[in-house]
Amino acid sequence: MSDEIFYSGELATWKAWDDARKEWSTRLVTFEDYADGDPSTAIVTWGAGQEFRVHVDELSKPGPPPRPAWIPPPVQITAPEVPTGITVPDVEPLREDLRNAHASRKRLADAVDAAEALVAKAQEERDQAHKVLADLNIRQSTRVHELEDRLRNGTSANGALHDDIELPRSRAIEQAEALEQVLSRFQTELREARSRLGEHDGIIRAAAGKVALALFTARAAELCSIEQKAARLRAELKSADAYFTSDLRQQLSTSVATLLSMPPYSIEDPAGWTARQSLAEGRTKRWKELMTHLCEGDVEAELE
Repeated sequence: MSDEIFYSGELATWKAWDDARKEWSTRLVTFEDYADGDPSTAIVTWGAGQEFRVHVDELSKPGPPPRPAWIPPPVQITAPEVPTGITVPDVEPLREDLRNAHASRKRLADAVDAAEALVAKAQEERDQAHKVLADLNIRQSTRVHELEDRLRNGTSANGALHDDIELPRSRAIEQAEALEQVLSRFQTELREARSRLGEHDGIIRAAAGKVALALFTARAAELCSIEQKAARLRAELKSADAYFTSDLRQQLSTSVATLLSMPPYSIEDPAGWTARQSLAEGRTKRWKELMTHLCEGDVEAELE
């Protein structure tokens, strides 16, 4: 007889010969009591509460499962990949650089305006000198015709030789030539001033681009945080899915099961270059407007 003692309600392993299957069968049963005080016969229940009278020697205390001869290595579980953190640059120093660049541009633009005013004044003076010279040339031509008429009429031309027209004409030629040189110098200064202003516009665009990029990086950091949260939530729901379906025997809705079985949602662009181009223009419109505001002097502009 077995030396083990069983108590009412205790689980026991019942090993008996199954005549129908011609094999030993092992079942986990609940010990109820000994039969009529006979310590060699036990009353056990199994399944839906069916009672069986078995020999105590066929019962044993349930123990841990036998250790297998070979234990497979643990399954390597790869954690889901989530985006790494994004470092967002401080936008305020970048805005200050842009503000200084716009202040420098103001000085360069003033220099261009001053150079344009000088060129306009020099052109006006040059045009006036050429007008005076043209008038003197007309007087010179008239004088020649008068001398010719006097000589043809037998009149002496000596009285006209002392006309003082030649002296103002020579001075007018000198004045016109000098003003041409001054105008050329002013035009060179204007071209140089405009060139410096154009180069500085490139500096402003670069500074505005850094501000816009900092704001873009901040938006990317928001996306990173959202995707990290979505990845953790997806992993949690997938684990809970197994609990609901296996342990609680609950059936998930088709939409939820489909969501968890599919990769993260992505937006597919429509076919056709025209449609894709229009969609891209709509997506970048706000960023282009931001760059326009920054380049035009609104250093505190934000993405609208």
